[in-house]
Amino acid sequence: MKPQRCFVRVAVLVALTLAMMPAFPVYSGQAPQRIVSISAPITEIVFALGAGDRVIAVDTTSQYPEAAARRPKVGYMRTLAAEGILSLEPDLLLVPADAGPPHVLSQIRQAGVRVETLPAAMTLDTLHSNIHNIGNWVHRPQEADDLAKDLMATLNAIQRPAESSAPGVLCLLSAGAGPPIAAGRKTVVDYLIRQAGGRNVSSQTEGFKPLSGEGAMLLAPDILLLGDHTLGPDKKTDAIIQLPQIAPTPAARNKRVVVIDSTLLMGLGPRTPQAIIDLARSFGTAGDEPWPAH
Repeated sequence: MKPQRCFVRVAVLVALTLAMMPAFPVYSGQAPQRIVSISAPITEIVFALGAGDRVIAVDTTSQYPEAAARRPKVGYMRTLAAEGILSLEPDLLLVPADAGPPHVLSQIRQAGVRVETLPAAMTLDTLHSNIHNIGNWVHRPQEADDLAKDLMATLNAIQRPAESSAPGVLCLLSAGAGPPIAAGRKTVVDYLIRQAGGRNVSSQTEGFKPLSGEGAMLLAPDILLLGDHTLGPDKKTDAIIQLPQIAPTPAARNKRVVVIDSTLLMGLGPRTPQAIIDLARSFGTAGDEPWPAH
């Protein structure tokens, strides 16, 4: 056989092999049996895939489902300790990109534990990728495919495009000590507000920024959206709407305050469709259309 023909045949075989490869890598070998899951969105995906029985510990943000909340805690995701995690003898540690400290994760890797890192899911593409990656890592690829398809279909069906009359929403991630911190564009809550038919009044900034003394008044939000972690033990909103920066706003004057589970703001996940539905109802943008099953 001439070298040129041989080369062509090899190239064709390589191309066919690559074309037949799945979009996400499938891991062979034994499925992990002792998983430590860090961050609420990651933990919720693991449990939604039916691998929750193999989760031996979680971080303090992992409060859903109830079975996850009952797992031993290894601390807050940004202040993890190698000794505590290694004492559990995990064979897989799942962490978000902002988990740490970095040297702790390095110590855990050096001890022979497989550590997989995922970006925060602030877009549907990232959520889709995270679900498939977790599904492959925990050996639940078919369940991951089913979950991703179901979530994408539901999220596309329930979105409420904001109209010109959409209520202006200001989300505060902290309030009390120091100036309030508002959520701008390229955040999970910005996605939630827009999909629920609201208008993020802080979208001219990116990420999380402190509000100036007149900032909130100039933004003139119709609705204040608060993570439940911003409230005191009594879970009342009075102290926040009475803050000097917030009190003059239409939202404070009309006492239009919506409280959301703060863990839903960490990343898109299995509970995102219900969060959007709940927000749309609270914003008054749900309309009379029946919501799809989710």
